[in-house]
Amino acid sequence: MTANAAQQLLRDQIRHLYEEREASAIAQWVVEDLTGTTRADRLLRDPELTEEQTEIFERSSQQLQAGVPMQYVLGYAMFMGLQFSVNHHVLIPRPETEELVQWLLETAPKEARILDIGSGSGCIPIVISKQRPEASVTSMDVSANALAVAKENATRLNARVHWVEGDFLDLSVQELLDHPTVIISNPPYIPFSDKDTMAAHVVDHEPHVALFVPDHDALKFYRAIIGYGSRYGVTEFFFETHYQLAQQVAGLGQGSGYRAEVRKDLGGNERMVRLMR
Repeated sequence: MTANAAQQLLRDQIRHLYEEREASAIAQWVVEDLTGTTRADRLLRDPELTEEQTEIFERSSQQLQAGVPMQYVLGYAMFMGLQFSVNHHVLIPRPETEELVQWLLETAPKEARILDIGSGSGCIPIVISKQRPEASVTSMDVSANALAVAKENATRLNARVHWVEGDFLDLSVQELLDHPTVIISNPPYIPFSDKDTMAAHVVDHEPHVALFVPDHDALKFYRAIIGYGSRYGVTEFFFETHYQLAQQVAGLGQGSGYRAEVRKDLGGNERMVRLMR
């Protein structure tokens, strides 16, 4: 089987799970990762898959047909030009989060003491550390398994981040943190009632602890983070939010004496909130 034939086969095998364009993009990415060739390369010469490549392709195809996200199948995801190892213990980095990080890099003081809440793969604090070497960057997560992934990524990418394991909602844990001047967070924010409307490959494979919050208290992480910031003199917050909750998050900040700015993502949804003193 040639590389192009493999790409077409995989696209057809998963098109019932994804829209046509996404199925084609996934198939192309998998074959490029497998063969080390680009689409342009394969227009000039369509290589035959080796026996080893065929075995890997078939294994990957089975996982993808079972709904496993492509990034978990390949073992990595790209975020702001860097490759991050990912597995089922961490969320797959999203383009919207890149926009949030870019907003911080454009506006926060270069020598800020930055706290990231919800490390996941470490994509947020690692990029900030590499882009802002003058800053002090701390990141925390409740999951030891997630922190293991984040620390591995930091070591491989040569990023200087201080890692903390703990539940931010625990006041005793908050007291152990060095007082930051800036907080950035992409906390759990999806109401559990939204689960039935979401793609199966997200709900069935990505960690629920990093996705969902109770319907009756969808703002609980934002409330806790802003409350902490008010007590300890945080001057700026950068939040990713549910598109239906951005104005409410802004209102929480304004109620605590902060000015609020809401920004839309590239899809036109209100997904980012900046609070300032």
